[in-house]
Formats: sequence, structure tokens, C-alpha cells
Amino acid sequence: MDIESKRFKAIKGVYFDVDLEYGANFVILHLPVVHKFNLACFKDMKQLLSDWAGFFEECGYEYIFVACPERKTKLLRLLSLLSFEYVGSNEGHSIQRYKGN
Repeated sequence: MDIESKRFKAIKGVYFDVDLEYGANFVILHLPVVHKFNLACFKDMKQLLSDWAGFFEECGYEYIFVACPERKTKLLRLLSLLSFEYVGSNEGHSIQRYKGN
């Protein structure tokens, strides 16, 4: 699927990096690097998602999406803990959207 979008590095953090991709009707988060995963990292991720959800809603985006390789079971479990829900599959990736707290 070829969808016009733009992508940029949004956060280069202590625990993880986040890239942001956006188009006319969507926002997608990419997690290219996790430097260290621990409880502090998880809490940072939860807070970031909570903050961004309100911001993107004000910008007119209904959901924040992620695309995770279907073979990355640990990452899929993390997405579930971060309040993402499965919405479909595309080219070997699980497409999920943030449903909030």
C-alpha cells in the first residue's frame, strides 16, 4: 500500500527513540530503537502517549497508530500494555491504534 506521508525523528530519549509519520488522515508512531527497557521506560511511554493523544486530537486526528512486525511478540505485548488495540494487518505488520487510558 502506497500512502503519501512524511516522517521525522520526534524524540531521541534516554530509553527509546520515536519517529513520527503523518498524512492527511493518520498519525503513525515508529519505535526504531529501544535503548533500555525497564519500568521507568514504560512509564515514560505511557505519559508520552497520554500527552500526544490530546495534542493529536486537537489537530484533528482521531487515532494514533502503530505498525508492528507480527513476529515481534514481545513488542505486541508491550503495545497491549500501552493500551493499543488490533485493527488489521498489512504486509506482515499488525496495525494497532491507541485507545487511551
